[in-house]
Amino acid sequence: MRRLTVLLVVALFASLLGVSNAIADEVKKISVIVDGDELVFTTEPFIENGSTLVPFRAIFTKLGLTIGWDQATKTVTGDKEGLSIELQIGSKTALVNGEERLLTVAPKIVNSETFVPLRFVSENAQKEVSWDGIIREVYIADAELQIQNLFDKHYGYSSEENLEGVMATLDPSSPAYEQTEEVFSQIFPIYDLQYEVSVEILDIQEQTALVQTITTTRKVTGPDFADNEIIATNEVTRVNGQWKLNATTPLFIDLLKSDLLVLGDVTISQAEQDAILAVIEQSRVNGETENWEAELLLYTEDYPDLEQLMAQSKQLSEEFNFTYEISGQEFFEATEDTAVVYYETILKKTSGPEFRDFSTGTIVTFKKVNGKWLFANSDPVFINYNLETTDTDAAAIEVK
Repeated sequence: MRRLTVLLVVALFASLLGVSNAIADEVKKISVIVDGDELVFTTEPFIENGSTLVPFRAIFTKLGLTIGWDQATKTVTGDKEGLSIELQIGSKTALVNGEERLLTVAPKIVNSETFVPLRFVSENAQKEVSWDGIIREVYIADAELQIQNLFDKHYGYSSEENLEGVMATLDPSSPAYEQTEEVFSQIFPIYDLQYEVSVEILDIQEQTALVQTITTTRKVTGPDFADNEIIATNEVTRVNGQWKLNATTPLFIDLLKSDLLVLGDVTISQAEQDAILAVIEQSRVNGETENWEAELLLYTEDYPDLEQLMAQSKQLSEEFNFTYEISGQEFFEATEDTAVVYYETILKKTSGPEFRDFSTGTIVTFKKVNGKWLFANSDPVFINYNLETTDTDAAAIEVK
């Protein structure tokens, strides 16, 4: 079970972010998306002093505002239930329901087209506005669609391996911000990963939101990688008016090993089965007592990455003490010199720094060497951090 740590780190980080690709030197036009629909303008929007200005007729119409124009005073008006807006060409003072509001940029006429500040109009129409400077996109929608768009951007840039784009979706104040950038700048040049994500908003407050995601990550190209599906809760926060990812807490990780959950023939005696179960129990005791010399004797010489496993176990024991609970042992297949066993382990910290207790299901292959059953290989099936619930455990184990 301790061998899961490196795999877990890779699975968690690989489910999220990517590395930067080159972006064309040419300046892209500004696109404006309102409630998922891209607006078409007769004259392209532009940025002035940090504010995006757009032709007023298209945005007023999309936001449900009636259109008014007073040629004598050069005043634009827009009305709908509960809202009245007046903007005058060249003036940084606007009227919203009769009250004066200051603008950062005044409306203007360019090539006979009247332009108005996009953010001001949209926010007063009770819409949120976000800006993606990488693709020069303004996204206008309510909070729920903005949060959905945040995750679409997050995983979209991940698929494109665009580190700049991915980092733009994160809250810079997140404790994991710098570490995330460092880890993925190393991982994504090596792997080409494919993502499937579903998003459910659990709660929205004025400055924070709680979102559950189910993310399936599969390797397209690259070295050995554990495909996975992660159920997680995500804390989202407002940063300068835009939603950003602040923290992700995994609840359940499915390592997508259903092809291994196949029952075969078990032809060994009960005594031999008991001998294998005794090896599992001895490993549990070794873990709790941190007896790594005894633990090493339970593995075949060609066990994958055995040296790394032992070094990792010793390193963990320097900082933590754990208890291990074993349950659910089941023989999937067993012959004279080979056995495949599934079992579950609950790991709980008894001392050490902050640590999240979890359970895991593992498929272990045993080999009989010189009359002794030894660990020959292992494949984790799931990791469950929600120990108060066992429904996800049961869902993960579907034996064929």
